[in-house]
Amino acid sequence: MIDRELYNRGFSQPFLKCLTPDEGNYVLREIYEVICGNHIGGNTLARKTLRQGFFWPSMLLDAHELVKCCRACQEHANVIHQPTVLMQPLESPCPFDQQGLDLIGHFPQATGQRKFVIVAVDYFTKWVEAELLAKIIEKEVIKFLWKNVVCRFGISRALIQTMGLSSGNKLKDWCKGLGIKQFFTSVSNPQGNSQTKVTN
Repeated sequence: MIDRELYNRGFSQPFLKCLTPDEGNYVLREIYEVICGNHIGGNTLARKTLRQGFFWPSMLLDAHELVKCCRACQEHANVIHQPTVLMQPLESPCPFDQQGLDLIGHFPQATGQRKFVIVAVDYFTKWVEAELLAKIIEKEVIKFLWKNVVCRFGISRALIQTMGLSSGNKLKDWCKGLGIKQFFTSVSNPQGNSQTKVTN
């Protein structure tokens, strides 16, 4: 006690003024909303309060509770444990109902200047169709799908492909004309077309 005030001996500072929980919450709010104003996390808020020379037994818990209840943080903070898009399970109820499509390559040139491989995988049977390509153009992708998938197994309900596979509208219009629903996965997140990636 110094001048009728209770102090606690700290590790990094000689004395920390002891506060009641109500006084502590007031100090936390002042630091969190007014002084710092940048909506910091619970641990950082407790450390800043210690550096200001204050202490009470439930300080860390109170700091975390304050941060949890902050409306601005709930609305604008990054959500760290949430996927970037809603997860959708891929269901394939029967053979050749859903196909995965991918391109692999640049390989050493084969005959006819072919250096890419286009791969289609059925999600139900894991059946693989592959062909060498010289160029990655929509006309070649459509030709491959028509010859190796549609003419052999029928029209699929869904086609899962990487975003970079086709940049034009020919494949989109062709799929729409046949009633094939297209799903796209990003190049940076290939897990969305994992069946095809495993086959590659």
